[in-house]
Amino acid sequence: MKRLIALASACLLAPAVPTAASAATAPAPHVVRVMPLGDSITWGVGSATGGGYRQPLADLIAQQSAYTVDFVGSMRNGPGSDAENEGHSGYSIDQVRASVDRWLAMARPDVVLLHVGANDLDHGSQAGAADRATALVDRIFADRPGITVIMQGVVPTSPGLNNQLTSGQLAQYNDRMRQLAPVEQQQGRHFTFVDGPALATAGASVPEMVDGLHPNDSGYARMARTFYGALQADYSSGWFSGGAPIPQGPLLASAMTGHTAHLYRVTADGHIETNDGNYDAGAWNGWQQLPGSLVVSLSATAVGDTVHLYAVTQDGLLHTADKNYATGAWSDWRYLPGSRIESITSAATGTTVRLFAVLRENGVPRTADQDYGTGAWTDWHDLGGSQVSQLVAATTRNTVHLYAVTQDGLLHTDDGDYGAGSWTGWHDLGGSLVTSLAAAGTNDTVHLYAGTQDGLFHSADGDYSTGRWNGWTSRPGSLVAHLAASADRDAVHLFASTTDGLTHSQDADYGRPAWGGWYNL
Repeated sequence: MKRLIALASACLLAPAVPTAASAATAPAPHVVRVMPLGDSITWGVGSATGGGYRQPLADLIAQQSAYTVDFVGSMRNGPGSDAENEGHSGYSIDQVRASVDRWLAMARPDVVLLHVGANDLDHGSQAGAADRATALVDRIFADRPGITVIMQGVVPTSPGLNNQLTSGQLAQYNDRMRQLAPVEQQQGRHFTFVDGPALATAGASVPEMVDGLHPNDSGYARMARTFYGALQADYSSGWFSGGAPIPQGPLLASAMTGHTAHLYRVTADGHIETNDGNYDAGAWNGWQQLPGSLVVSLSATAVGDTVHLYAVTQDGLLHTADKNYATGAWSDWRYLPGSRIESITSAATGTTVRLFAVLRENGVPRTADQDYGTGAWTDWHDLGGSQVSQLVAATTRNTVHLYAVTQDGLLHTDDGDYGAGSWTGWHDLGGSLVTSLAAAGTNDTVHLYAGTQDGLFHSADGDYSTGRWNGWTSRPGSLVAHLAASADRDAVHLFASTTDGLTHSQDADYGRPAWGGWYNL
């Protein structure tokens, strides 16, 4: 098996995807995904704009150039386009903990800004509050090892909504959480506790609170400065670095049976929809919803007339379902071995589907095989490497070509010859700022498609019989969020979701060669 010459080292491509012009510009700072997590103070109650501490914190972050921030969460409140958060008014610590698994799985934050405990203390649940907060912190690290958690203490001057809180109760809770920091750090966890500011109460001549619990905009600005100082210190310590932005738009997966493309997409609420395109008849049958929910990653591979669908749910578990398109029969979803999975991709050689997963805690790629001829399943094993954010796979003959985007937006490849039972090992493929990727094989050539941080779309072809790539080509299209591709004879059917939530298709006929135009599905 020939090993392809890396694009960059072969001087077939400017060092940065997509163009020489973009290579001349300074690299964009990494994007750090930050989840503000807590109760009504995180939501911004008492703030005139609804931005709470998040708005002044964003202003402070904008004054430095080492990184940018994308606030993430299922809630929105406040001005501007970046108002996401997980601030839930009235929530106790245990109520936050009950949903935190789902929130973290959907948002995939690098940093959590935690502010909880005010409602427990205010509602007379002081006993055990620090223990409950500790359990929440431990849950966050269990869900996302390697994450940075910055906890700001409850405002020490809060009298409570009914003036029932004492300074001693507040200090006891804050002291316990402050003592947690060295304990967590001894376990290798990135946990910081910072004291909340002593805000002037609502009755002061220059108040910094609107009532017994909630800051006003002046108070929120002080909270923002407290969080910002901790963010800067933890960034300087190398606790987090961020990466390329995660595209927003429907996740896509596709597979071919005969000359029919089966396209699957994950909606914003985690459900799966499917649409079948018969390229002989030139018709699509329209989107239909499939059973299943809470999906965060999806892959599809065909063996004969059957498409095997693989879905990772918010809890990091892996599930599979099959559809026989000759009979129209669907199987029920069932669990597959594997847990704490971030994303999944797959490819087939013969009757065996090769599964490739990225682990949630460290970005390590793993593989396992499901032989649908014999029903045999192999155990997972590591492929080497770490900090992978996305994998795609394509097959030429008996070889699976695996392509990985790492968290810094760089592109790498590894080839597995399943006839010989060997892998070449990871090597750089050139390119940068990659945020989405798809691949499909025709004969001895893999066609690789990349969306970049600017939302543009590019392609490159690798001939594995000669070991050469033809270099990246910029293609029409913009606002690209996610890509999928399926080979059909000498053609590839390419699918793209865009950041406006739409799904599009384009065909590349490599026999002629000719490219069609994009059309909306």
